[in-house]
Amino acid sequence: MPVSYTRDALMLALCREAFKDQYPIDITTTSAGAATGLTGVFGQLAFTTSGATSNKYHDIWVYWRRFRGTVSTVTSSTQSALESGHTFSTSDALKNFTFKIVSGTGSGQEATITASSTATPTVITHAAFTTGLGTDSIYEIYPNSTDSREGDHFRSVKADSSSSLTVASGTLNWHPAIQSNATDALVVATVVERSDMIFTYDIQGDLLLSYISQLLRNMRSPAYLPVTLIPDGDMEGSYTIGTSASFTEWSGVDAPTTAAKSTTSYPFPFGRQYINVVTAATDNEGIQSATVAVDPDENMHVAVLVQKTPAATETATFDVILYDVTNSTDLKTVTVTGQQPALVYFQQSLASTTEEVAIRVLSNSAAATSFRVGPTWLWSGSKDRYAVDTSSLERGRDINNAVTLRLGQEMETDVYHIGKLEDTVFDAERDDRANLLHVVIPRSSRPTLLQTDRRYVELSNDTSTTFAERDMVVQGAMYHVERARAARLASSNPALAGFHNSRAREYARTYSQMLEGTGISLVDVEDESSDRQLVRFR
Repeated sequence: MPVSYTRDALMLALCREAFKDQYPIDITTTSAGAATGLTGVFGQLAFTTSGATSNKYHDIWVYWRRFRGTVSTVTSSTQSALESGHTFSTSDALKNFTFKIVSGTGSGQEATITASSTATPTVITHAAFTTGLGTDSIYEIYPNSTDSREGDHFRSVKADSSSSLTVASGTLNWHPAIQSNATDALVVATVVERSDMIFTYDIQGDLLLSYISQLLRNMRSPAYLPVTLIPDGDMEGSYTIGTSASFTEWSGVDAPTTAAKSTTSYPFPFGRQYINVVTAATDNEGIQSATVAVDPDENMHVAVLVQKTPAATETATFDVILYDVTNSTDLKTVTVTGQQPALVYFQQSLASTTEEVAIRVLSNSAAATSFRVGPTWLWSGSKDRYAVDTSSLERGRDINNAVTLRLGQEMETDVYHIGKLEDTVFDAERDDRANLLHVVIPRSSRPTLLQTDRRYVELSNDTSTTFAERDMVVQGAMYHVERARAARLASSNPALAGFHNSRAREYARTYSQMLEGTGISLVDVEDESSDRQLVRFR
């Protein structure tokens, strides 16, 4: 089964490769540093005068990765006291940090910290968790979050140029202070006990993160995208589902309890996200697709991947509806009663007065209902040209093939098992002046998907995840690390710069081989830099 990696895990793996001849690389503080945020205490570096000098680590870069602890008190559903010793002397020092529970009660949940106190220990404020926390809840706190802005957190610092290490205690001195700007004013953050730090030596930590991002946005993975008239029919968009009908996004109908994009336990064979819907004990509550303009009397085809949310007690049934927005009426309704992931498919002719339609998925009784809505198709029996969502497919050249989805065995009326894919023909039309991309496909009664290469999404914070292969990302990022080292040494030490350029090419070759092993060819670029070095004859 594919393994996902966080940005934090990719960063750690890259550092272990980039600095593998150094000690230490990743190391944990053994007591709290100064309240000024200018020191960290590492018992492992207390070498005494015979083991190191005060300048052993001068001028190296140090990166504050995270700190770990156990909740000492659950003050309320939205407030938790950190463990003894995790005290921050300035208010909101942890604002917009990520609070992640990794073990114990509430494991697997995370939230953004919205406020932090100066109490002993510090009390943090966060959104209420689905499963409440306890005094056995073990946390990791990362100095960024989905709410962080660029430059909010200063977590990469440089050891002082002289007397940087107090060898008796293992205290390392650095500048500037570890700080946060989440409150629009600089707030110092103490490097507390059990802080995980990374010594990044000659490369500033934010540069390493940028190399990871550069790799991800240029790596590709196979993906199937539906050919559909519905904006965000592929469910790739990331936004808060609103309460008003839209021409571009999905929206809630009659204020469902929950209507949000999710990737948890994704149940369908194609796609990445679905809309998780939970309704109250109310009929006709759920979600509606973006509104689509149509021709009167047009024959439309509808296909929707759906599933009841698995539960010990089976949830109530729900309806998939082709809705006439013009006349505020249901054109056709299909009821789903089973629990398996399924494809709802039907065709329906529009009324002579219909000019706009949408797809709705709603509860069909006064009972609490929970269901998932995946990729959704709406296509016409009289059209063969469809716009491709360029927010999902960045480049037209990334379309490799087109396939149709066969209907499997019928489970109930208009509800089918998900069948196999079969190749079809297509033409792609590009106009890059306005980033326009269309495909022309045969008119068909089957849903059509494009087999494409998708760019991996850049990871915005430490706990964001990707299915990109960790070792491949490391090999590719190391090319940029070695090129940066070569550039820095080009004038002062050409021979050593040449060595790093050679290392960069080695990493590039390994990365290319690993990438091609996944079935995706790398565009070949001739590296014109020379291995020859300047030799001076006397």
